[in-house]
Amino acid sequence: MVKVEVSMVIRAPRKEVFGWFSKPENLTKYEKTVWKSTKIRKREASVVTAVQEGVILGKSAKGVFRYTCFPLEKIESVWSDGEYGEVDIKGQPITVAFAEVPEGTKVTWCVSAGVPCIGRVLGPGGEAKLEGILSEELKKMKATIEKG
Repeated sequence: MVKVEVSMVIRAPRKEVFGWFSKPENLTKYEKTVWKSTKIRKREASVVTAVQEGVILGKSAKGVFRYTCFPLEKIESVWSDGEYGEVDIKGQPITVAFAEVPEGTKVTWCVSAGVPCIGRVLGPGGEAKLEGILSEELKKMKATIEKG
């Protein structure tokens, strides 16, 4: 199992940052590089199920995500059904954690994946590529949230 993690401080209160991240439809409302569409299938209490489509490193990505929100602390998501090009990527867990810091909110995005999955999906140097993708996405989300 490989764990790729990136962190960044967003200059906004934790409640605001968590609120933005807890709405998967926001993943298409910033200058994005990955998700092009998000359709909410179901919302139940702290769980949201969404169908997402996008492009990652030039390959089509599509999946059904199940987001479980733990208010102000973290959001856990998993692709319950997903594919990236010809690779089946369901079951890969993703966590976004939120911590209050003096400057605002520290957001830590962590993706855990099987080594074969990262290699098949992203090719040689997959871990570094994934870290770059997460970092770039988080920078753009940060800019959107800080603009208000």
